[in-house]
Amino acid sequence: MAHNEKMLKDNEEKWKGKVEIVGISLDDSSAPHLKRIKDKDWKRVTHYRFKNGWDDENEDLALFDIQGIPFILLVD
Repeated sequence: MAHNEKMLKDNEEKWKGKVEIVGISLDDSSAPHLKRIKDKDWKRVTHYRFKNGWDDENEDLALFDIQGIPFILLVD
């Protein structure tokens, strides 16, 4: 994630309004990833958490066909 933060910072003017990097947590609760975001001072990457964590029946994982971590999806 630090690499993503640096990439966004280094290309802030060139990518403004064109590129967004989204981090998605699969932790069982919000606390671990919220603490990590705060501790690392990650402000440029948008963060979300899938409510059901890493669960075979998690509809969010099935929607994007996420089968492992890390997972990268490019949307145009």
